[in-house]
This record gives sequence, structure tokens and C-alpha cells, in this order.
Amino acid sequence: TPEMHAIAQDLLDRFGPLVHFTSGRRTRGQQAEAMAENVIKHGREWLVKTYLDSPIKKALLEWLAVHPGASSLGEMRAGFLVVLERYPDDVICRAFPHIGGEAFDLAPRHGTSGDEMKAHLKQRRDVKLVDEGFCWHVQRRWIPVKHGEGAG
Repeated sequence: TPEMHAIAQDLLDRFGPLVHFTSGRRTRGQQAEAMAENVIKHGREWLVKTYLDSPIKKALLEWLAVHPGASSLGEMRAGFLVVLERYPDDVICRAFPHIGGEAFDLAPRHGTSGDEMKAHLKQRRDVKLVDEGFCWHVQRRWIPVKHGEGAG
């Protein structure tokens, strides 16, 4: 979106080559794949810890419960995509801000430069920053994110 583009440009103007985008706008298929990758890497509880309660989250968890043997990226991605396809765009975009172009992820930076970048993002009233450990999730403030866990 233009708003997220402006936030990204602000970071590039202030921090230049220190800014490393790892993810931006996603399709439903890309979101399903990102979730599948994270479930494989971090365990099935990752979905519980990461997303706010919603019918979509419940449906994703039900899919996992019905498919306990699903362990490949392709199988899990396909199953998650079937779930995501059940919902209209407005519901999907609120639950997954990357799909609506309302979020991007950054590679975390450590040390003084990283502290300055984090402080800059946190002081912006239009930005919600979630440190997921393996990335910094940046989204427009009006979209809900569960604090302390990933949203990717």
C-alpha cells in the first residue's frame, strides 16, 4: 500500500544499506507457504502462539489436527491454502496483513544501528513493530497483532 511504501522509504532514507527486507506483500499461496515453513521449523504450536484467535486460526489448527502426519512443506502449504481460500479478501487481509500489503518483515539488526532502527520504528504512531526473533514484523498500527510472538 502507499502507506507501507512510505514507511519502507523512510527506513531506507534513514538507515540505507542496514535495511534488509525479507518479506512484503504476499499472495494467499505465499502466506500458506510462509506459515507451513514456520510450523515445520518451530512446531505446530507456532500457529497458536503467533496469530490472534479467529475463525481462520481455528480452521488452520483443525486442519493440522486432522492431518497429524503432514510434515512436508508441499502438503502443509496445500492444506493451509485450502483453508485460506474459504475466506473473503477482507477477512483474510485483516488476519494476514502481508496479503493486504499492510506489512513487511525485516532481518533483525543487532547493536547500536539495530537499536536505533527499532527505536525509530517504535516512535512512529502509524507502525506496529513485533520482534519475532528471526525477523522484525512491521505493519500498520490499526491491524491487530499478538504481542511477543511472530505474525509472519
